[in-house]
Amino acid sequence: MKKIGFISFILLCCYFTFITPAQADKTSQEVEFYEEVEREVMLENIDNVDILDSDIYTTNGEFYYLRYNIKKKGKLISYWEREDDLYLLYFDNNYYLEQLDLKNGDVKVIKFDNKIADMKIKDDYIYLVGSLNDDAIIYRYNMDLTLYNMYTFGGEQYEEFCKVYFIDDAIYLFGLKNGISHHSPFLNVGNSLDIKSFIIKIDKDYTIKNSFYINEHTELEKFKNIIIENQEIYFIIESNHCNYYHYTLDKNLQIKERFSISVNQDISHIFLVNSYNIKNEKIYVYIANHSLYYGVFTNQFVHTFKISDEVDNLNYSFIRNGILELFCTEKQKVIQYKVSMYYISYINEKIVYYKDSTYLDTNHFFASSYFEPLVFNYDYEKNSQITLNKSGMFEAFYYAKKADGSYLRIVTPYLIQPYLNIINEGMYQKGYQLEFSDNLYLNDKKVYNGEILNLIGENKITHEVNHMKKDYIIYVEEKYYKQMDLNWIKSHIVQNLNDRYVYNILLSYDKEVKQVIVNDEIWPFNKVGKMIMLEFYSHKVGIEKYNIDYIEFMDGSIYTIQEQVCIKTKKSLPIIDIYYQEDFIQYNIVDDDQSINDILIKYYLNDKTVIVDRLHLENSKIKINSNVTKIEVVLQCENGTTDLYEQILFEIEAATKSKEKSFFNIDIQYSDNKINEILIKDFNVKNIDLLSAKIQDVIFTDALVDNRNKVVIYISFILTSIIVIVSTIILVIKKKS
Repeated sequence: MKKIGFISFILLCCYFTFITPAQADKTSQEVEFYEEVEREVMLENIDNVDILDSDIYTTNGEFYYLRYNIKKKGKLISYWEREDDLYLLYFDNNYYLEQLDLKNGDVKVIKFDNKIADMKIKDDYIYLVGSLNDDAIIYRYNMDLTLYNMYTFGGEQYEEFCKVYFIDDAIYLFGLKNGISHHSPFLNVGNSLDIKSFIIKIDKDYTIKNSFYINEHTELEKFKNIIIENQEIYFIIESNHCNYYHYTLDKNLQIKERFSISVNQDISHIFLVNSYNIKNEKIYVYIANHSLYYGVFTNQFVHTFKISDEVDNLNYSFIRNGILELFCTEKQKVIQYKVSMYYISYINEKIVYYKDSTYLDTNHFFASSYFEPLVFNYDYEKNSQITLNKSGMFEAFYYAKKADGSYLRIVTPYLIQPYLNIINEGMYQKGYQLEFSDNLYLNDKKVYNGEILNLIGENKITHEVNHMKKDYIIYVEEKYYKQMDLNWIKSHIVQNLNDRYVYNILLSYDKEVKQVIVNDEIWPFNKVGKMIMLEFYSHKVGIEKYNIDYIEFMDGSIYTIQEQVCIKTKKSLPIIDIYYQEDFIQYNIVDDDQSINDILIKYYLNDKTVIVDRLHLENSKIKINSNVTKIEVVLQCENGTTDLYEQILFEIEAATKSKEKSFFNIDIQYSDNKINEILIKDFNVKNIDLLSAKIQDVIFTDALVDNRNKVVIYISFILTSIIVIVSTIILVIKKKS
């Protein structure tokens, strides 16, 4: 047996692809903001006021709980409602804990001679914290105001607990202390006369598990406000130099971030109102030069909005039902502001392909609020005119239900691409279901989605979209060795195995990036200046989808992307090793991706016409008659897309006077459901005038007239020359690369 060549079908098809990165760009867009502000005068002729809620406040030495028509002398510190009882902690020369039965009006009161700074209820216990003889103290009371236990923490200097919070079963105590405190369970931080803030985490036995100490190197540092959310602790420290510092800790009191808020800012009365939203932004309310603002802080305040110009004091702020409520003092008046807002980062056109499970997704637009999560849904009722069976451009409606019960609606362009789940000249097994948009005709008869292909052989498909018709020819087999159900699906990117696709994100300003999230996982990235580059490699044949979610920066801010990249990796075309001996040609094939579609026999006739006969990958006898001047054996392949490729395996020019006679046979062999061998054999050349016969441009006409020895030497010489030339070319290419 003589081996005449090791040939890659990819090269023979002139199918060259250099591995250079494809690129796509994502540029940050301008954000559109929408807000509504309501203003209402709550109280007048007020010199000072302390507000705990919209109907709970202290002024002129009395506190009011308007919901229950309560008016009492003193200052209300904390309150808690529990079933039919109301618990009040207030100060009137002494500290008092009062239990009020809301049904029958019964009252119980405990008086404290020491300072009580905060109250919380957890698991049927009332927790009180404060100080006793300059030692920090925590009390635990039963719900009937009987003492369960108490514990003091302290040394020789001043220590006090000012707030108590809970995460799961752990107790978190926020306190103040002198910088130096001898014989104390607390660490020394700063100077002896400094007042420093600290946090300890304790269990129910009051054992300290973790601690955290603040030192901004000033004489007085205290907690401005505290938020516990999502297993994390957020707080602002105010120093006596009117500087403000933001801290974020995890539940084990490990620091996650710390930054100064008041750098180059004339800020007073600042509150953190929302420590976590969908973009991980920190939302603050603050006063600067008597003007009231809210906004996002990342190194500096951005996206700030002015609420009022004449504010003397910011008394209280909170978020309720997605609305920011603020209580301010303005010229002896207490003013309540209600701010609702949302913003739209971008609205892109939604492009929908059939079999795209994301047709209900909202990743083509991003709308959110600083004050509540907004989850948008596809509005089935308003989108009733949209159906995947009809292509075209539509308007799609989405809605989000807000916390106050109202609805926010977004309208976006919505493009449904026409689709048809076959390709021209595709091979399909009997029983294959047709799926399509718009109108379809099978052999000139209108059909509907789900129609089954049952007619064996050639079928005509006509796809009508917007009165435009396109014809396809497909072939239906009783049995076919592979599926072609993905070839028709379109993708953003089509590339070869091991190619890479580069997705570029251009930032509006240069920031240090912490991580990029793709498919809910951390994704590797490269960054040059303002450009972030994500690489996607094709490691397997088929379709892969990547949801590019967001970028998180080192300062905790988030840049949302929410785009999907769909990459189709093409099949590798077969590698063919060709052998020849005596009267047969053997093609040994490596076709790991099942790219072979069919074998075609092309008959060239005397009148210049060409007749194409498909073998349907079956063993066949090839015949010749007096009208035929040339025969080509053609291998047809597909690469997983709509493209088909043809390669001539064998061609012969001949003439005969016979009406029809057998010329040669073709056998096809399979292994593991893949074609691994094609054999052309049993040549019958009697009464045939042979003009030429070629295998991949190698002439072996004489072999068919029994001059085999000469031909083997001739072919060997030709192949040696070809191998030397090809090897030289490869070496030159390698050196240049």
